[in-house]
Amino acid sequence: MENEVLKSINTNGASWYNRTTDHIDDLARRSIKGSSGNEVPLANRTLDVRVQPGGLAATGILKEYASDAGIKIVIKEYTGQ
Repeated sequence: MENEVLKSINTNGASWYNRTTDHIDDLARRSIKGSSGNEVPLANRTLDVRVQPGGLAATGILKEYASDAGIKIVIKEYTGQ
């Protein structure tokens, strides 16, 4: 996807949540230009997140945060494939 940002997160530490919400806030605030040169609307911005095996359950709280910021979020466990 053209307007998709891929981010890997290790949920084993204590700071991953704050770093990720900062990233979501940045995506919501900044002007992102698409291939046409026009700004990508907030509704078309997607953060695609990969977490380590077993880390998916910890990320559930990000969905509401991203939604409140107007960012679509897709969270999947990294499988190595």
